[in-house]
Amino acid sequence: MSATPQTSASTIPLPVNITHTGAAPSVDNDTIIIDREQGGENLEVVWLCNAPGKTFHICFPKGSPFQQSHFSSGDNYSGKIKADASGRYKYNIEIDGQVLDPTVIIKP
Repeated sequence: MSATPQTSASTIPLPVNITHTGAAPSVDNDTIIIDREQGGENLEVVWLCNAPGKTFHICFPKGSPFQQSHFSSGDNYSGKIKADASGRYKYNIEIDGQVLDPTVIIKP
């Protein structure tokens, strides 16, 4: 279902649960808001899928608030947000050719 957690003692995982039943994927939170003033500096997103063994891909096509812009079922922890990240970031979740485009918002 997910890779071995890559978190450190200083990060708090923020799960995004992906549901895939053969149709387009869905998530439990279409918009994630990370507020730096409310401890957001220590959060990292972790994408989890309800379909065991199903490969999914995450892509931030127009810039990422994280160090990487591509993640997958085998690399599903975002790491902390970048120091200069701020604003709205659309990203794609792709499973079996089906795509969903949720959002991450970083508040300064």
